[in-house]
Amino acid sequence: MADPDLLAMLVASPCCLPGLAEDELFPKYRELGFSKYEGFSEWAACRHTWEDSPGRCRARAGKAGLCFTSYHLPPLEDDIEQSLARALEAARFASLLGAGLVLF
Repeated sequence: MADPDLLAMLVASPCCLPGLAEDELFPKYRELGFSKYEGFSEWAACRHTWEDSPGRCRARAGKAGLCFTSYHLPPLEDDIEQSLARALEAARFASLLGAGLVLF
């Protein structure tokens, strides 16, 4: 059995199993004993974008015993102004998810 003190420090990430969608990934991480989760805005099959409802995303994570602790913002692209505006929208979304940390 995993050390509960160690598990309390670990955060599950979709980058470990990038091909799994939320309905597959959340239960797997919960079975492993995780309670913290980092959200991704892009590339992983289990991604959460600012076009989603943050309340529904939080509810689905909560149903699996997970809470969002951090969120990866979308990468900057050639159009810097548009990219920064998108990153700002994503940061606001992360806050509504409950993520206390955003990663750029």
